Amino acid sequence: MGMHGIIFAELEKYVDTTLGPTIWPDILRSAGLPPKIYMPVSTYPDAEFELLLQATAQKEGTDVLDFMSTLGEATVPGLLSVYGAMIDPTWRTLEVVEQAGNVMHSVVKIHEPLAKRPEIVCVRTSLTALTLTYHSERQMCRFAMGIVRGLGRRFAERITIEEDTCMLLGDPRCTMRITAVGGRRSSTSMQAVKP
Repeated sequence: MGMHGIIFAELEKYVDTTLGPTIWPDILRSAGLPPKIYMPVSTYPDAEFELLLQATAQKEGTDVLDFMSTLGEATVPGLLSVYGAMIDPTWRTLEVVEQAGNVMHSVVKIHEPLAKRPEIVCVRTSLTALTLTYHSERQMCRFAMGIVRGLGRRFAERITIEEDTCMLLGDPRCTMRITAVGGRRSSTSMQAVKP
């Protein structure tokens, strides 16, 4: 499988910002990878991303899963700058999460038609809550949770995430109950988003 280059670029940006602009070559070396420039519009092997995640988490002295969440949160400004034109200005965290699968799938389909995309289904349970079901061979649910938290910070909302099932614990899917409080709420209708 190939992963979209924007995620690699955001990882490099995170390293430059938090660890220093001279550390990225060390991360590549630690991951056993040659010097390389990751282009946001290209795709790269999943295995490379896993190696880079492990090397960066080790450099930070943190657990890989915790780091995935931190990275997910840190990528939000970059993702919004790229995909912002596809986001209705009245949306807030829950609306963006609801529509993220559609936006992501349409972009990935253009750039990599044979890519195996994650299954994401959102069901709105109230104006301030939804249930997200996620399934992917990559098992990047912690990254997704970080993105949700990052969106909450962007929209000045208090986010709570309760995980009912998790692929990392052996469940077939991840199921998260997400609540957003504060900020200005949209009146978007409550409907399921099909993968």
